[in-house]
Amino acid sequence: MCGRFVLKHSPGELQARFRFAETRFRLQPRYNIAPSTDVAVVVAAADEPRLLRRMRWGLIPEWALDTRKLPLLFNARSDTLATKPAFRSAFATRRCLVPASGYYEWQKVGTGKQPWFIASSDGRPLAFAAIWEQWRPPDAEPIETVAIVTTDAPAPLNAIHVRMPILLDESGEANWLTPGPLGEREFACLRTRSPGGSIEIRRVSTRVNRVQEDDAGLVEPLVE
Repeated sequence: MCGRFVLKHSPGELQARFRFAETRFRLQPRYNIAPSTDVAVVVAAADEPRLLRRMRWGLIPEWALDTRKLPLLFNARSDTLATKPAFRSAFATRRCLVPASGYYEWQKVGTGKQPWFIASSDGRPLAFAAIWEQWRPPDAEPIETVAIVTTDAPAPLNAIHVRMPILLDESGEANWLTPGPLGEREFACLRTRSPGGSIEIRRVSTRVNRVQEDDAGLVEPLVE
């Protein structure tokens, strides 16, 4: 799964990596991004440039009537995207990317949990596969929301947690963003692709457990 992540790359670095049009969306380094907060999202439409948008992390299906009765859908399992009512419409027509500098995962250790920080070993931004929706509450402005798509984690990441976000390279993200239904075989290749040696993992402080903590020290290696 993916319940917290980091985005510390500059707007220029993100624009060079994801090739979105210039945006007035102001970005500040964030080291403990949690569900229900606003996040940066890359979207694309046919024959139009990519855009960087601000969306709330926690998908609300377009058909929802009362959000108080909905669970917080911050992750979407890849194996149920095409069939689960909450996700299938967005999967078919509203796929997007969530840029990240890395993410946290928690490993069960005895009676507690040890957090780990997972990032690209070359320091480049990660691209999470994601889906988005626009929900129209009664008598209010539409709200755009997003969920990060997860898959089975390969070794060595599965020693920390059995799930992880789908990480796309530049060719994979182009296929993911292409409007229209995604072929079953093509999607299977994306969700089973191993990050291989491009990923760096390190233990970090349990300070990250407290959502109010948000500083660069959270991603530093844990000192025994």
